[in-house]
Amino acid sequence: MGYYPPTCQDELISHVTGNIRTQKTSSSARSRTIEWSRFDGFYGDMQIARNRNGIISEEVWTEISNRYSSIFGQLSSQTPESPKTPLNKNSPSTIFRFSRTYELAKYREIFNTIASICIAQCVESVDLLNTQAIMDTNLLNYLLPKRVLKDLEIKQRLVPRVSAPFGYRLTSAGKDYFSEFLTVSPDVNNGAPTVSPADLLNKSLRFIKTGATSKNESQHIESRQFTIELRQI
Repeated sequence: MGYYPPTCQDELISHVTGNIRTQKTSSSARSRTIEWSRFDGFYGDMQIARNRNGIISEEVWTEISNRYSSIFGQLSSQTPESPKTPLNKNSPSTIFRFSRTYELAKYREIFNTIASICIAQCVESVDLLNTQAIMDTNLLNYLLPKRVLKDLEIKQRLVPRVSAPFGYRLTSAGKDYFSEFLTVSPDVNNGAPTVSPADLLNKSLRFIKTGATSKNESQHIESRQFTIELRQI
């Protein structure tokens, strides 16, 4: 019998099984998702190129994207939880955060950090982050706890500029570090639910832009207006 490459339907049956299954990666102590409980989680994760490695071929992804992008996009635009609330560069935007007295679970703090960097660059995904862009120090000081920002500096994931233009720059190592969290499953030991990393990032982005969160957390929300300006080295 000849070899027949897997089709779009084959891959969906193989990977969207109704259960979440993970697998340890060779280069990290974390796990990556290899089976999804729902199509929207699978589709969201596969939109990130590095997540497709070892899962589906680019040919199959093109077929899936062509077949479902209009449907998936339509559904996303109808839900009130859509993260696509634009921020305008060089004009005032209201930015939300949890008060400093409110402690986030470890996994949420990680995705809040990633979302904060994306917000500081006015982008919706880690793939679009620019390592040559200079981000507003005041905005990052507002969004990120001091200990988180300090840890990013110590580990050379963010570096402060000591000459004009002043601000923070994301390093290549920092971008790779953030990208890794979107290619693996949330760490259950850190209290993460069994939802996709893409969904966790989208929820964090939506919160920072709209303040949307659970009723129990609403009393811990603060907001301030910022004019987001990006400069290049």
